[in-house]
Amino acid sequence: MMEEAIARGAVQSGYYVGTVALAYYMQDDNSCAVEWIRRADLKQFSIYYFVAALIFARSGLERDAKASASAFMAMRPRFFDDFSREPSARNFNARDRAIRIKGARDAGFPVGLQTN
Repeated sequence: MMEEAIARGAVQSGYYVGTVALAYYMQDDNSCAVEWIRRADLKQFSIYYFVAALIFARSGLERDAKASASAFMAMRPRFFDDFSREPSARNFNARDRAIRIKGARDAGFPVGLQTN
């Protein structure tokens, strides 16, 4: 549905592109996730860099993952201070929390081992 809205030139298509990238990441479709995150024009938003870092890290694109992680940390330096509560506060289910926490670790973010 979002891909269709993007094709029709929806006003918020930049947001939709980022959301499609995240959806592909969560479905473990790395090649589509990379394709869509590269199309996203959301660099003014810190969350773009977080999602990009997760996608690039899982896809083995270390340089891109590090650059995205660095940009995110520059924009949100205290985000991981209480990361154990962050996914719960955003109403992610247990599976999605686990995917994002593992992805954050793999991307090199300062996520503690006890974060569930």
